[in-house]
Amino acid sequence: MGEKKSESQGTGVKWEPPRGRRWSESDARAGLSAARSSGMRLSRFAREHGFHVSRLYWWMKALKEQPAKPAAFLPVQVVRKDAPSAHREGGVPRGAPALPTVDVVVGSNRVVRVGRGFDPGLLRAVVVALETAPC
Repeated sequence: MGEKKSESQGTGVKWEPPRGRRWSESDARAGLSAARSSGMRLSRFAREHGFHVSRLYWWMKALKEQPAKPAAFLPVQVVRKDAPSAHREGGVPRGAPALPTVDVVVGSNRVVRVGRGFDPGLLRAVVVALETAPC
């Protein structure tokens, strides 16, 4: 019962906190990395490994690291359009080859059309800007 588990329940994260009262910087970095990759809340990770969560927060501050933010999922609706007519509306000549596009609907009335070869960083910035902008 008093034995610590070195593997978190089903996550495959193997890490054992250092023995003794003090952690070195490398101990802290390894612990923070294991906590993040476990997918658990920091408090649960700390509890399962037998130390107080404040130790992780102290080390994040000391190392100037930010806690991982949970992934945010936005609702997505997939709408199939006839590619040639969609491209004609966009100003592409009728004889031009149709390139695949994806329409990303942000909120209720904003659409971003994404074509082949888009920049993922730029798309992310555009979606964030549209999500935070007032209607």
